[in-house]
Amino acid sequence: MAPSVDQTPLVSVVMPVYNAEQYLREAMESILAQTYQHFEFIILNDGSTDSSKEIIDSYEDSRLVKVHHTTNMNYVVRLNEGLERAQGKYVARMDSDDIAHPDRFAKQVAFLEKNPDYGICGSWFETINHPTESHVENYTAHEDLVLHLFDRVPFAHPSVMMRAQVLKEHRLEYSNDFAGTEDYHLWVRLSRVTKMANLPEHLLKYRFHEHQVSTLHADAQKKHTYNIRKSILSYWMETEATDEMTAHMLDIFWQGKDALEVPIGQLQSWVYPLFLQRRKHQEVPLALLKDYFSAHWYRVSMMHKQEGLTVFRTFLKAPFHTYSQPQFWLRSAKLLVRTILR
Repeated sequence: MAPSVDQTPLVSVVMPVYNAEQYLREAMESILAQTYQHFEFIILNDGSTDSSKEIIDSYEDSRLVKVHHTTNMNYVVRLNEGLERAQGKYVARMDSDDIAHPDRFAKQVAFLEKNPDYGICGSWFETINHPTESHVENYTAHEDLVLHLFDRVPFAHPSVMMRAQVLKEHRLEYSNDFAGTEDYHLWVRLSRVTKMANLPEHLLKYRFHEHQVSTLHADAQKKHTYNIRKSILSYWMETEATDEMTAHMLDIFWQGKDALEVPIGQLQSWVYPLFLQRRKHQEVPLALLKDYFSAHWYRVSMMHKQEGLTVFRTFLKAPFHTYSQPQFWLRSAKLLVRTILR
């Protein structure tokens, strides 16, 4: 027999709204149509001047918590207000221009109930109006999400469900200082206190359009993303990372090309200590960490082939290779040939 609504965990859905009339009905109806029904739907109207208020008020459902503000503050302020108002065991995020799969909550609640050591669960997602990608499949395992925390954002924000107790225990909320990347900033902090996962199913349709926050505030978002990544390096290194180091670590681990401007020896002086510090933090299995560094170091070494055998010797001495793996010797042979024939 299926449990009654009263026996299932309450989910608090937090959705800020600002001038979202074009897509709001689709977003609301995708939540109200969830197969998992025990939720409160907190809608925070941030002083909209279009018909968003009228659209919200046109729905009558006991699960709706309608909060209308006459003053527009900003998205982050309303997100934190939603967290404060949330009564549920879990907090689910939703945006007013996206569409949730009907089974999204059911699958995420099932995962979090089965895995109490996980504090956040996202999912893969489909895109609407993206010029090149129709489906996005982020890493799913905690170890991979943490491993790649520096070089990519681990979740689609409106796909996540979080364990409310983890947020409360560690006094975690969104930071207005990182508006536009407030989610990435929160994921970094959550990664240090709980485990994370993405479900390998497309449980959200994420819409791209010219009025979304990431489009309207692209420059600020780029700046904040850089500062978050600099803070990640500083955390790992246990000292303040310089702008020079941050920029070139992004080149190495985010596949940029500016690493060519710096001799391989200078890059080595940053990469080797970074590996040793990450190994010390023991956030991910050592074999996974070594493979990650080795693959990126090989790519950068190939870019520096014009430095000749110096590059080859530097590559061989790196502390993160696994010499018993055939892949290491294959890479070494290719690099040797390229440095000789440069």
